[in-house]
Amino acid sequence: MRISKLILFAFIFIVLEQNQNSLAADLQYNLFDKSKPVGSLRFYKDVADGKEVAAVASPQFVDSFTIVPKGTPNFGFSNAAYWARIEIRDSAYVQKGFVVQIGFSSIQEVDCFFEQDSSLVSLKSGFLRRGEDRAMPFLSPAFSIPGQNGSSRILFLKIKSQTSLVLPVSVSSLLDSYIQDRTIQNTLGLYFGRC
Repeated sequence: MRISKLILFAFIFIVLEQNQNSLAADLQYNLFDKSKPVGSLRFYKDVADGKEVAAVASPQFVDSFTIVPKGTPNFGFSNAAYWARIEIRDSAYVQKGFVVQIGFSSIQEVDCFFEQDSSLVSLKSGFLRRGEDRAMPFLSPAFSIPGQNGSSRILFLKIKSQTSLVLPVSVSSLLDSYIQDRTIQNTLGLYFGRC
């Protein structure tokens, strides 16, 4: 019995590790890879947690965001709020819609802001938010961004957490993101005895 449980644990660890690595790979491929970029990702540290989305989204604030070097953004432990500015420049994603996901499930509060039909849309997610209050019922924070006409789309994430801020941000289609989340949920279900 112990050996079979150990084998199952090793299998689950490998699957989860591959999923986590694929999120980091998506980040680099989708947002940073110079051969086929679909967008850019920049961060701003709001030490006093006093910025409102209107100020952060203003054109004058763009230069306050800094590019994170290649790899998974890791800000350690902080009481500050972090703002992410994501600009998607792949027209296929923009027109069909896409999912933005942070592949680290212990992030406590994430708010997503974007413009849709001339109004500001606000979505919420995060570990401390109840399931019905989350934008998508995923294990990690995720937001479904509807399609719109155009060749680019800008959205903002406000991230606050008492846990370590490791932010493997990925962009994918709605179908791919659902498949990935269900795979993780089912694998955890096998280990903990629930599906």
